[in-house]
Amino acid sequence: MELGAASGTETQLLPTRLASLITDKQHYNKFNPKSLLYYHKNVGMILGWNVILEYLDKADAKGKDGIGGSIRKHLLINKFLSCLFSCINLKQYTAETEAQCLALASNAGLENTLALIARMTYLRAVNVVPSLFRFWYNALNNRKVVGEITKYTTDHVSRYLFVDEVKKVEAYESKEGFFDVKATKKFPYKIIASYEKDDVVLKMEISIPASYPLKPPSVALVKRIGVSDQLWRRWTLSMTTLLLTRDGSILDAALLW
Repeated sequence: MELGAASGTETQLLPTRLASLITDKQHYNKFNPKSLLYYHKNVGMILGWNVILEYLDKADAKGKDGIGGSIRKHLLINKFLSCLFSCINLKQYTAETEAQCLALASNAGLENTLALIARMTYLRAVNVVPSLFRFWYNALNNRKVVGEITKYTTDHVSRYLFVDEVKKVEAYESKEGFFDVKATKKFPYKIIASYEKDDVVLKMEISIPASYPLKPPSVALVKRIGVSDQLWRRWTLSMTTLLLTRDGSILDAALLW
């Protein structure tokens, strides 16, 4: 199977060995986080996915759509995240950032190192591909596992993601003075965007649930002057579609209008 992403008129494919590493069903069928026999294969597969997540994080919209579409089509993310979550030790370690995971892993035994690498990769996956992550979560049918994932993500991941979104908002500099975007720094989490030029005034809020990205953000109109219902509905649909089905940041959705 080819995993690639369109870029201009060319197609950039993942290296063959990397694509083979993440698409080989044997890696998933034999996955056993408690078996040291498969330790190196488990770590290899997880690190291979880290490379892909790094690529997706830096890719443009076409790149993300191309390779993300292939991953979704072949249900690779479902297999990977199920294996990954089984590695995480839910009762040990409170590391909530990638740096903390790596620091602890440097002094841990093999099994604990695997758990920490898995935790780090889980954080990265949720941050880089939230819609693919939600695609996997919504397809789960084991109530016990769903409950564990919901609690773990809400308690240890969601706040980290919002902090990252706040940093993106604070780093954003509008090239035009009539657009402004801000973020609240405590729950309830919101990103507030305002646009004011001539006779047009718009203000909207993107509310981020405590269990994000298990539940998607919602878009609400706060103030609207000089914009038709039809145009506003079109903007709202575009923002909602990006937040639900594409892997952009919440700031990206706010910037659509």
